[in-house]
Amino acid sequence: MSTGARRIGLVGFGAIGKDVATRLLSASDPPHLTILTRKPIPATAGIDWVGSVFDLIDKAPDIVIEAAGHAAVRECVPPLLEDGIPVVLTSVGALADDALEASVRHAEKRGQSGLILPGGAIGGIDYLRSVAQLPDVAARYCSRKPVAAWRQEIAALGLDPDAATSEIVLFEGSARKAALLFPQNLNVALTIALAVGGMNALQVRVVADPRVKRNSHEIEIESSAGRASFVFENTPSAANPKTSAVTALSIVQAVKERLDVIRPRKGME
Repeated sequence: MSTGARRIGLVGFGAIGKDVATRLLSASDPPHLTILTRKPIPATAGIDWVGSVFDLIDKAPDIVIEAAGHAAVRECVPPLLEDGIPVVLTSVGALADDALEASVRHAEKRGQSGLILPGGAIGGIDYLRSVAQLPDVAARYCSRKPVAAWRQEIAALGLDPDAATSEIVLFEGSARKAALLFPQNLNVALTIALAVGGMNALQVRVVADPRVKRNSHEIEIESSAGRASFVFENTPSAANPKTSAVTALSIVQAVKERLDVIRPRKGME
């Protein structure tokens, strides 16, 4: 990728957004970055700050990364796509909302842009998409994270997180229900579900486990093509234990691959 003079937009500046921005700006050919955030930010070299999606569009970014949650997907992603700007979607779980997914897909078609769903905390997406062609595919996913990632949810069950000695099952059900119940934390479930055939095609289990120190993603796929198991044990983000540190790397890689095949948009220099 040659990102010198390329323009990248970023919606959100939380744990993932900050990590992504740092990695992009530390590259040997850093892009010009425009960040959409509601909070006033001090002037920073190489970064423009804007307060609305329309101000971001006016900057004519070559690509935009969404890293701000479901509400930001609803507000920002359709207008960006409709304007012809490709979007890397971090909050994949937002697509569990049928109406929102329809709006996003419609905008993508009208703008002839592109909605990019990065692997995030997992790999093996090519295999999942391949076996999804078969009518007998069955998929299961378990999200297993340290207790520190789920302290509030455990306390809400009337349990003491610090007293946990064995795994606590927080959820069992469809990927759609998991994404709606945990809108900030089950994006991987939706990524897998979309790859294997739909929101209800994947059975999900969410576990808080005091015996583990990493965010574990356990995937099992069975079909007439065979059986496959994937286990990804990721180091949690230092800023947010519910997020894997590799997620930002996946987003940056998705941006690099997209910029390699698109021309710079005409607009502000």
